[in-house]
Amino acid sequence: MESAVQTGWVQPPKQIGGLDHLGAQAPCIKIYSQLLPGITNVTDRARYYSFYPWLFTEFDRNGWRAESEWAPRLRRAECLLTMIAHFHGHTVDDDEEHGDAMVGSNTLDKAAAQVAAGASVRLSNFAHQDAEAGTRYFKNPHGGLGQYYFGVLEELGLLRGESVKSLRVIKETGKALARAVSKHVPGEEFIRTLEGDLIDAERLRALSAFCFCNLKRASEEAEQLIGVFANGLTALHPEYAPSLEEEAATTARARSLSLLCNLADRAAEAGVTFEAHTFRGMIYTGCNPAGEILQAPEAIQASAVIWQVYQRNELLAVALQGLLHVQVKALELSGVRLDNTRAFSDWFWRESLGHELLSNFQARTAAEVLEEMHSHLPHLAHWQEEDHEIELMRRVGGLAGKEDGTPDDTLEVLRGAMTILAALILRPENQSGYGEFAFPPGYLQGYPVNLNTLPAVWRSELAAQSPEAGFAQLCRRFCLDAHLRVAMRKLRQQGQNTFRFIPGEMGITVRKVPAAPNTSPRFTQAVRILTDLGLLQKVNGLVRTTARGRQFEEQVNG
Repeated sequence: MESAVQTGWVQPPKQIGGLDHLGAQAPCIKIYSQLLPGITNVTDRARYYSFYPWLFTEFDRNGWRAESEWAPRLRRAECLLTMIAHFHGHTVDDDEEHGDAMVGSNTLDKAAAQVAAGASVRLSNFAHQDAEAGTRYFKNPHGGLGQYYFGVLEELGLLRGESVKSLRVIKETGKALARAVSKHVPGEEFIRTLEGDLIDAERLRALSAFCFCNLKRASEEAEQLIGVFANGLTALHPEYAPSLEEEAATTARARSLSLLCNLADRAAEAGVTFEAHTFRGMIYTGCNPAGEILQAPEAIQASAVIWQVYQRNELLAVALQGLLHVQVKALELSGVRLDNTRAFSDWFWRESLGHELLSNFQARTAAEVLEEMHSHLPHLAHWQEEDHEIELMRRVGGLAGKEDGTPDDTLEVLRGAMTILAALILRPENQSGYGEFAFPPGYLQGYPVNLNTLPAVWRSELAAQSPEAGFAQLCRRFCLDAHLRVAMRKLRQQGQNTFRFIPGEMGITVRKVPAAPNTSPRFTQAVRILTDLGLLQKVNGLVRTTARGRQFEEQVNG
């Protein structure tokens, strides 16, 4: 009797680059997610928080309640809003404040420039979903709302729904915010323009009140948004009784935003641009760019301490990713055959770049190597000096990200990464680990490369060994084996191939040399939102707190 035979093909896993090859960044992400809830790395502009509730209130008022009715109009509305902002930027002096980081900017800025030059365009030429046309503004069928903003608007209690398809504007909050928007913009003209499709300079000029630069001039809308970020839903719905979790999230967000305002002024006083690197240096050391101790208001000191914990873990993640980078890079260039991660790590520290680095030390133990590195560190407060761990972090990340790095660059990454580890393990200020920050139960068990495990293993198992043996074991456990474990987990759970090297019958094969990137702690987004709301402003290239921003700080700090 013949039996049927079925043949099936197994699709290979999707290969992606990946960023966190060791799982070392996960604690960072957990920390900043709790410090800035309601703001993410893709929610760049404040007015979207009020625009979407207003837009769907208008859709509802016009009877466009079915997805087939509102979805195409949502896409046209996002196109129109972005074109208004970019057109405004092309017709006034400062473009950064207008169309920066808006949905579909890359495509629609060009269209707005054409309109500013006298042309007419149609929204439908960009709002369509035809990938082959080359003019589609956004892939997600529900635009930037579906891709970026729906989750935070639902989290903040302005919208509700299982997804964008079932979206509803909450009467007591979202619709209250929508009414404030209506007082400052020509809403009926906006809706007529959506329906008319054709866009010219006259129409965009008539709709300039929608430009995000005008949010801070829309007093009621801006104040309500500030209230949401500072006080949660009670700013819109005084009778609302938030849960303990909601109160904690609101307090954490408000204090982090107040801290940013405070640090912006401290940087400006020193004549330093308030950028992510400046923020990292200040929160890690508790000192301004001049090395002077920051005097933060008492109400935000606890927030500053948790941000310091974040930055401490960030240093650990960059240092270990830097070590992974140099090991994989060295193997790629050497052509040697190594059977497993033990042989890999031993070879690196006994014969390759690790040996070259250790030859500069007269040390009997691994501990003595780090102690000598620690002895040459600048004072903690002097974070702008080139050998400080904050500057070394930037250098390690930059050199490890170069496509055409030289052998000297690779050795510099190794030296910088090891010096950062020395700072984390030996500086007295870094002995508290995660301090009082509370992870969910069992969280760190899933991410064993962290501030608790590495120093403990170092002191109990590695420090007293010879330099070659101690560092070989550290790198095998916290870099090579950690990467294989993380990559295998991603392959199993997500079907994604992130292996940078693979052990096999013919030895270890390098797939791609990894970089050593930083996490993005929502700094850029938070500063931009504070600027949109008129709480921060740029004066002569420096970011400073406005008078309204100081009022905000006083409100938060009590």
